[in-house]
Amino acid sequence: MARIIEAQQGSPEWHKHRAEHYNGSDAPAMMGVSSYKSRGALLHEKKTGIVPDVDAATQKRFDKGHKYEAMARPWAEEIIGEDLYPVVLAETFNGMPLSSSLDGLVMDDSVSWEHKSLNDKLRQCIDNGDELPEQYRIQMEQGFLLSGARRCLFMASAGDKEQMRHRWYEHDPRLCDRVVNGWTQFNADLANYEPPAAEKVVTGSAPSALPALRIELSGAVAESNLDEFRDHATAVFDGISTDLQTDEHFANAEETVKWCKTVEQKLDAAKEHALSQTADIDRLFKTIDEISEQARKKRLELDKLVKSMKEDRKREIKQAAESDFEKHIGDLERELESLGPWPAQIGTLVRCDVAGPMKGKRTIATLQDAADTAVANAKIEADRIAREIRASIDVLKTEAEGYESLFPDGGQLVTNKTADDLRNLAKARIAEHQEQERQRAEREAEQKRLREERQAEAQRQHAEHEQAAAQVSPEVTTKAEPQPEQPSAESKKTFRNREMQRPTDDQIIECIANGFIVNHATARGWIAGMDMIGADA
Repeated sequence: MARIIEAQQGSPEWHKHRAEHYNGSDAPAMMGVSSYKSRGALLHEKKTGIVPDVDAATQKRFDKGHKYEAMARPWAEEIIGEDLYPVVLAETFNGMPLSSSLDGLVMDDSVSWEHKSLNDKLRQCIDNGDELPEQYRIQMEQGFLLSGARRCLFMASAGDKEQMRHRWYEHDPRLCDRVVNGWTQFNADLANYEPPAAEKVVTGSAPSALPALRIELSGAVAESNLDEFRDHATAVFDGISTDLQTDEHFANAEETVKWCKTVEQKLDAAKEHALSQTADIDRLFKTIDEISEQARKKRLELDKLVKSMKEDRKREIKQAAESDFEKHIGDLERELESLGPWPAQIGTLVRCDVAGPMKGKRTIATLQDAADTAVANAKIEADRIAREIRASIDVLKTEAEGYESLFPDGGQLVTNKTADDLRNLAKARIAEHQEQERQRAEREAEQKRLREERQAEAQRQHAEHEQAAAQVSPEVTTKAEPQPEQPSAESKKTFRNREMQRPTDDQIIECIANGFIVNHATARGWIAGMDMIGADA
């Protein structure tokens, strides 16, 4: 179990501890699912140590939460059947300083308690049996990681026991792994994080107001500063910037668009006022129309520019985020390729959706944070898959040693199968191959034995034939007379008897099969195809 931090909540020691650790309450923001803080804001806090001041409304909400938690503790103890004690835990995990403040933990650390202020969303979630919001499940998993507990009583209340809602939450190993991997990626991002310029509230500003336009008519223009008004307005229009890069630039441009529209409306009103005093003052109206047209053109130009350049910045942010993720995937695949002869395609297993989270974001800052968070979460998933593939590669290298040729699909196997599944598959495939080799060896040995038997039988029959021929052959006596002696009648009778002892067809076939080491069917085919006439000749 992690060590207990003996620091009173709100004390300088407590704040110092939170600043130096990755806290459970910040885990949802780290994962990009917090409804209170963005991942980018958390990176900025951890890098700079600057935490935004708590305003009065937020402090009031915190105070109510602490009050409701104290009131609900006895209710939780009644449900659990044991006393609960609040505790702050800390432990260095995989080189990262993790911490978690638990609302309650039983003495044997087997059960924890998490309390939240009741609202309509939580009430409906618990009443309908829906899954608890991910930001709360992530926080409880970090508590499980440090406390060793595997069950948590999740409770939501607002000071009224009758309206209180509660539900048991069980440890989710996969979500816990995501939390650890999420902090690992956050830790890496924090090391490379460069804080941007201090953020400020961007409201935008329009150019300085134009001087009031005076027009007095009495059949002719009695008094007007229209020429000076036009010169001043033209200078203001020319000074409006169209180089839009930051949120402030965009906000200023959007306010200027509205301002230009106001100028047009005021000029129209002035024109109408003049018309009410005279029916025909051509130069006055032309000048007013000229100024109004300048305002209209600048408004349309800026409005179009704001939209197009915002799209350009959005596209740049999206492309940069996707490029960052593709580089991460490439690095992982090159690393895995170096581990063995089975290249794994991680890119086919995980996708990075940047456009989805960016949808609906209106400022450059929120667009950037949405893209960065999407890439971070996709990297976390890619790293998890890479770890599983590494384990599968190690298993296949061990199990397939000497049998690598049996795994031409090794890249697909290490990509799609877990280490245990791959170990079983490799053993089964190798066993099947070994059995096939054993059967092949047995067949070859049997064929060799049969050939040797046929050869031995052919040699035996040949020897018997030779021996029989030697026994029935007439004795030949060498004489000195020039003419050979004629065979006697008895010898002729013996010779005729020998000619009559023809071997059977099976014996002839057997003799040919053994002599040429072929089967009987082949021997019969040869005999059937013999050219008997040619043979007689």
